[in-house]
Amino acid sequence: TPSGLDDIFRKVGTKSLPAGSYAVIATANMSHGIPFAGDLVRDAVCELRNGTNFIGGATDRRVLPNGDRVDPSLSMSGGAQVPTGGGEVSMWCRVQGSANFNSGTLMIIRLDGFF
Repeated sequence: TPSGLDDIFRKVGTKSLPAGSYAVIATANMSHGIPFAGDLVRDAVCELRNGTNFIGGATDRRVLPNGDRVDPSLSMSGGAQVPTGGGEVSMWCRVQGSANFNSGTLMIIRLDGFF
């Protein structure tokens, strides 16, 4: 579990899958540090990827009030077509400033195909 996400994308969840079509629903839970020098504005971004391909994502921009903690939760969804031989679906997140990735979930449902 990465902490101090420092505005660099980091893999925070992954699942290896056999070939097929999948619907993916994910949630990432983070907490920002407590500012003590005035209010701060911070961005959080998470992406779902099928291999290196972007398949869904979410963003959050909010004020961190002076002396208070903020806990963003980002939900996202996407679809993945995994080739013969299998592949990976993963969740990547980046956050400005001091933050911790607390937990996350990937719910992946195999489908009969996309249309």
